Amino acid sequence: MRTFPINVIDIDMLNPHEMIIESELEFVIEDLKKNKILWYPIVIDKKSKIVLDGHHRFEALKRLGFKKIPVIELDYQDEDLIQVDTWYPIIKVELTKFLEELKELGFIFSPLVKIENSLLQDLSKLKSRDITAIIHNNKLQCHVKGDREKIFQLINKKYLEGIIYTDSQELSIKHSDLNTTSVISWGYTKKEIVQLALKGRTFLPKTTRHTIKYQYQRIDFNIDELTT
Repeated sequence: MRTFPINVIDIDMLNPHEMIIESELEFVIEDLKKNKILWYPIVIDKKSKIVLDGHHRFEALKRLGFKKIPVIELDYQDEDLIQVDTWYPIIKVELTKFLEELKELGFIFSPLVKIENSLLQDLSKLKSRDITAIIHNNKLQCHVKGDREKIFQLINKKYLEGIIYTDSQELSIKHSDLNTTSVISWGYTKKEIVQLALKGRTFLPKTTRHTIKYQYQRIDFNIDELTT
């Protein structure tokens, strides 16, 4: 574990880039009220003050009226330290039904074909953004073109219950079955994340997945030491 310095700064300096999930936020708020301890710091970019990890902890402290917040400030542009990707949801709906819903939203998709080995080979098309997503179960897959955000708006609106988020395309394939649908889409770049966050815009929950090379330390910070 690598130790990073903890700084206590004004909470209004932080720029969130993802929406929160209210049910998760309620749990964090209740934990803070009960234990008075912030177990882990909020991780931010030292230049833009964008929140990289800890959106729910940040929002909980803000709603509780705290004016200060303990953070670890990292260099977001350091690729050896921080990498950004996205999450790959597996939702509880049959593939054909989900595709019909996408069709109603105006998406264009290719015919269903057997996965075999072609899915992983098609990931390069995602990287170049020639396609928006690969939608699949454990047998069939197709390519989808359209507004990326609309796919995840649909997922967040109708399929949050029982959803599983995987952190790799391979796991998305491995854990699919005939009763579920997996969505593999491209992820936003650091530049796009910074630009949108500084404009005050936020992505849907679970849009970005930040991987920090070094595990940062637990701080067990007494929130009574923060000003309200």
